[in-house]
Amino acid sequence: AKVLTVDPVKRRLTLTLKRSIIKNSTADVSSYEKLETGQQVTGWVAAIKQFGIIMNFPNLIRGLVHSSDISNVPMTEAEFSKLYKIGQVLSCRVVFVNAEKEKLSLSLNLLAEMENKKTEEKWARRGQIHSCTVLSRSKSVNSPDGFIVQLDSTKEEAFLPLTHLSDHTSINQLKITHLQPGTTIYPVLILGKKLKKITVTAKSSIISWVKGFEELPKIADLKVGDFVPGYIKDFQDYGCFVEMGNGLVGLCPKACLADTFVSSPRDVYSEGDTVLCKITNIDTEKERLLVNLKHSEVGKQELLSGPALLKSYFSELKPLLSNTSLKPAGTLVTCHVTSVSDTWVNVTLNGGVAGIADKITADATLAPGDEVKGVVLEYSLTNGGVYHVTLDQGLVKSVEERGKKKKKVAEGSEVNGRVVLSTEDFMVVVLPDNGYRFGYAHKRSHVSELGGRHREVKCGDEISAIVHSSKKGERLLLSLLPPPDTLPDTASRKRKHSEDQDLKFDDIKIGEVYTVTVKSVKTLQLNVQLSKKVNGRVHVTEVKDSPASGTHPLKEYAHGDRIQAKLIGFRHSKTHRYLPITRTDYVRSMGEFSLRESVISSSKTRHIREDEKVRKFITIFGHGEL
Repeated sequence: AKVLTVDPVKRRLTLTLKRSIIKNSTADVSSYEKLETGQQVTGWVAAIKQFGIIMNFPNLIRGLVHSSDISNVPMTEAEFSKLYKIGQVLSCRVVFVNAEKEKLSLSLNLLAEMENKKTEEKWARRGQIHSCTVLSRSKSVNSPDGFIVQLDSTKEEAFLPLTHLSDHTSINQLKITHLQPGTTIYPVLILGKKLKKITVTAKSSIISWVKGFEELPKIADLKVGDFVPGYIKDFQDYGCFVEMGNGLVGLCPKACLADTFVSSPRDVYSEGDTVLCKITNIDTEKERLLVNLKHSEVGKQELLSGPALLKSYFSELKPLLSNTSLKPAGTLVTCHVTSVSDTWVNVTLNGGVAGIADKITADATLAPGDEVKGVVLEYSLTNGGVYHVTLDQGLVKSVEERGKKKKKVAEGSEVNGRVVLSTEDFMVVVLPDNGYRFGYAHKRSHVSELGGRHREVKCGDEISAIVHSSKKGERLLLSLLPPPDTLPDTASRKRKHSEDQDLKFDDIKIGEVYTVTVKSVKTLQLNVQLSKKVNGRVHVTEVKDSPASGTHPLKEYAHGDRIQAKLIGFRHSKTHRYLPITRTDYVRSMGEFSLRESVISSSKTRHIREDEKVRKFITIFGHGEL
């Protein structure tokens, strides 16, 4: 017999008579500290669960063989329950061990390990971060477009989809043209392996999230309310599926895609888009997740915010510009005009470098051959490698007077500026009140913001922003504030909010116009709130008098919008029937509002006085007319 455990307090020994354990040296497991990754060990099956097999070893050591590590072929619980029984002795290899937390991950795939041992190679596993070398471009009608790469550490081939080159669409396009066979990409993350085909991603947001864990988190490690970056994997009519860096896939119902009305998930997202999701429901047994992508739910998170997106954008752009000596924004240059079009002025800078300037900023009398001073705004690879410059002589003079001394800008301070360059992803802003410093601001406050307020900015627009980062030698990063017309002063905003919250049913009268807040956008109605105790709706037929053909009347509204609406009646919250106008008990009542201009401007609705005799027969109630 062989001793498995010793309990001196209870004076108890646990023995085994199994020859496969007694005579096998790999069963001599004394502690977690002495186990090493790749080591072969022998133990016995203690339990069989849906997520895998729990193994026992001498000295009270336990480990888990995850369902994905039982066989190369995917198996269900019923299938591997027929193959393995409790008490059965199995040989397995150590995949991961954490002695402090007493965690042990195992694999039954010994054949692959033996082949690995002979060639002294390691297999790539999900969640590992590698460097890879581009082999070729993969273009096939029946498979996604991307690059075939080779993992440098394991020499295995992997597939890098085009949508996974970056979190940014513009960087994706640049990398497609710059990646050639032999180019090294680092880092890339192993997303998974299916049918011996490894898929990797170079999205920095997902890689950064995985780096924050010593061990790839399982579904049991997640909890409701967690924020996890991922990407759009697939679409269905009822929503879309979001895959995370640990291989888990969550369903985002159509109602949780955006704060505005969404008729189809493909209208707001594309396959491979980077998103930040909030976990709203977890089914541990079936390994299912429900997630939310609404800006109102995830937009306050620093992860994938506007400044964070901008920081990762320039970080990913830097390797593509490694062979270029760049002039920073605000550099004074002499420009030689080469040609003038209706919208652009093409120039040549010192040293023969090409440049381009918006014609709005240039003198209307400029002609080819003229020489003029300008200020560098940004270097762009999208146009074949040119400098964006401004020929605004007023700005040139201000920069000259400033000299090389730049006024310090404190992080967290509010600044006012003027847009001097607007690109697909970001804008360059000059700050006149801060020594004509140049800053950069992303057009979206967060990756979840679809069609942000500042998307349509153009040169010359005035903006307000908060300084997010002002480190010496780095770009000045800004976080845009909403336009002034959508952001009232704090005192009036608090006063208005307080007035609305104090409204009671006794103070509310049918026929009055109130300011309501949009709580949600549904297919056929807007759910709105007037005060703490008064909720209501605006039916789709009460939005516009003459809706435009081919458009949905509710598409322009979003969660949090404050709109003017006229109260035209009350409905019962359970039966949805209109309530009589003489009703005084407003329990289980919801307001019926209208946004139609003809209804709001109509003065036909009046209040009925107490004890007044009504002789008219009400045929239709709810359109504001008696």
